This record gives sequence, structure tokens and C-alpha cells, in this order.
Amino acid sequence: KLSTLSAELTYYMTSTDGENLIFPYTDGAYSTSPKERVSAINTSTFHHNRAGLRYNYWYRKISITATATYQNTIFNGTTQLPATGSNHKVYHHPLYTLIANIPFNKSNTLRIEARGRTQNPGNNMLQNIVDRSSTSNVRAGNPDINPAYLHSAEIRYVNTNKKAGTTFAFSTTYTGSPNYFCDSLIIEQPDFIVDINDNGKPIKLGNGNQFVKPINLGGYHKLNTKASFSMPLDFLRCNLNLGAQGSLQRLPGMINGEYVPIKRDFYQLSGRLDSNISKNIDFTLSYSAAYNMNQYSGKFGKVENDYITQRASARIKWIFLRNFTFTGGFIYRNNKSTQGLYNDNIYLCDLFIGHRFLKSRKLEVSIGVNDLLNNNVKNYWHSVSASGRTDGINLGIGRYFSAQIIWHFRTGR
Repeated sequence: KLSTLSAELTYYMTSTDGENLIFPYTDGAYSTSPKERVSAINTSTFHHNRAGLRYNYWYRKISITATATYQNTIFNGTTQLPATGSNHKVYHHPLYTLIANIPFNKSNTLRIEARGRTQNPGNNMLQNIVDRSSTSNVRAGNPDINPAYLHSAEIRYVNTNKKAGTTFAFSTTYTGSPNYFCDSLIIEQPDFIVDINDNGKPIKLGNGNQFVKPINLGGYHKLNTKASFSMPLDFLRCNLNLGAQGSLQRLPGMINGEYVPIKRDFYQLSGRLDSNISKNIDFTLSYSAAYNMNQYSGKFGKVENDYITQRASARIKWIFLRNFTFTGGFIYRNNKSTQGLYNDNIYLCDLFIGHRFLKSRKLEVSIGVNDLLNNNVKNYWHSVSASGRTDGINLGIGRYFSAQIIWHFRTGR
């Protein structure tokens, strides 16, 4: 009456096709055929077979679920470039899950969860090529990299006061891995052989260059804590949501065979105001600020990339006249380096005019402009790994005009 025991069998497959083609540029034109030695075409397939036991227990409103599973993973990789070949591997992993829900009363609930799981490497990690498109930053894949095994545990507490309309939630999560994916970096070794050229002669790294290759390495730890509080503001007819988050993360890295841990810490405060003023006006205001700390230290010195991130947004929906609608949104993002390396600002503005049709106003047709200020052409990102500090730019679409057809699903009387 209080518990059940079941046996479970599960099979699933993930398959990924990858291409990395390099076309030489000679005599003012690109070749129609890729250069085989530095190009890659491959397929990676993971077959997961699982067999285990699941135990469920209930006592009053308390529920506990525990599983113990054996996972057999079969990896098949096929390669067309730079050479035809195949790779076959078999992995064995024990998996586990423990979930406990403990409602102390109608207002207070505690949830405890622990898991052991695997994470497959990406196809770019498994490509057996040496990318020499940047002579100062030579990168290579690693077909011998193994799936990472991760342990995670979470404790979550929720308090709800229905009379006051408030909700408080607090959670702490830990994740660790004994064989996480990381970069192995070779620097200041000009005689290090990175590849073999078409004539069979070795290609050396050279002065001032670096060589990066993914490997499995232990030492991954992440502790993440979140807290949130929501309450109604009756005098504004709005709902207020406040949040705080902190994360301490240590990632493994290797430089010239030396273990170098990487530090990534993150702290954030946020707030959001959701309106409930009228059925014809709906708006949201939000703001968040975060402090990011990225650094590692080794015998080659200290690399830092600390920055502050701010994000402010506002959105409004207004129904006026005879079912005409106005929709507007504005987002401001700022990334500022504490070392004075960069100060990125992005402004996004969307405006739409529309009209609602049918008796229940479920159908809405609108036209407008996305990114009115044409400021989303470039998005910036910053990170630190064992291969160094990276500041990158992603190209965005920018300003464009669009038409939207929206069907609103509503229930109730």
C-alpha cells in the first residue's frame, strides 16, 4: 500500500553529423573542392541501453523515488575526411536518482534531489583534424575523448502564503565531475609538432603560438544558490518579484602538462514588476545586475576577465479604440570590464501596431519593426578558459520589418 518496485529498460540514440570544410583561395578564387588534410566530415552516434530498478515510497504526503541503473553506451563514429575510417567504443556507467518531496504543511515544502548522469562530447571535439586556419591559435579534435560523468545534488525549499499572496523559494545545487571536458594548452614550445604536411614533413608550432586540444580531466565543481521572493503590490495593482543568485565554479584546465584550475564566479540581483492594472493595459519592467569573475593562475602568469553585466527591459501591451493594439518593447544590455578592456552597450527596441478580430478578440494581426535602432548587428561575449581569454562578437540580424498573426487561447467564463 505504501511502496512499489519496478524494473525498467530504456533505449535511446543520439546521432550528429559534422562538417568542417576548408576551401583554399588561390589565383583570386576559391577551390571547388575542400582541402582534405585540414577538412572533416564525420558522424557520431551514441546508443544508450539502460536497465535498472525504481523504488517509490509514499507516507501521507511524503514521496520518495530512488532508481539504480546500469547504462551501456555504444559509440560508433565514421569519418569521410580527412581520411575514411571508423571508431567503435563501449562504455559502462552506473546511474542513480534520488528524489524526495516533503510537504511539512500546505505552506512549506522541501525537495531533495540527487543524480548521476553522463554527458556526451560534441562532434567538434571528436573531429580528428588539426585546424590551422589561425596559425597563432591552432586547434585539434580528440576522437579518444570519453563521455563525462556528472554528480549533482539539489535542496529546494518553498514557502507559500496564500492569504498574503507571497512566495519565497530557496535552492542550492552542487555539480561535480571526475572526467569533465576541458582544454589542454601547449604554449611557448615552438618545436612542438602539431601536424604533418602534404609531403609528410612535421609542422611545428612556432614561436608565440598556442595549440589547444580537448581532454577529460577531473576537478569540475559548481555550487549554485538561488533565492526568490514574490508579492502583490495592491496600491499599484502589480506583482513584484525579487531574486538573488550566486555561483562558485571551478573548471579543470591543463597548460603544458600542468594542472591549472579555472575560477568562474557569478553574483546577480534582479527585480521584475508585472502589471495587473487593466485588461486593456499590460506591462512588465525588469532589471538585473551581475558581477562575473573569470581567472586562472599558472606558472605562465595570471589571466583575468572580470566584468559587470546590466540588463534593463520594459514591455507594454495596450488595447485602445476598437480593438487596436500597440505593443512595444525596449531592452538595454551593458557588459563592462573591471579592467577597462571593454564597455559594450546594446539597445533593442521593437514596436508593433495591430488589430484584434472576432467576437472574443482571439485573432490578432499586427505589423511593425524589430530592432528599431538597428543596434543588434553585433553581440559581444567574453570568457576565460585554459586556452586564454576570449572576447568574441556574434553578428545579429539588425533592423527588419515583420507581420505577425497571433491566436490567443483563453478559457474561463
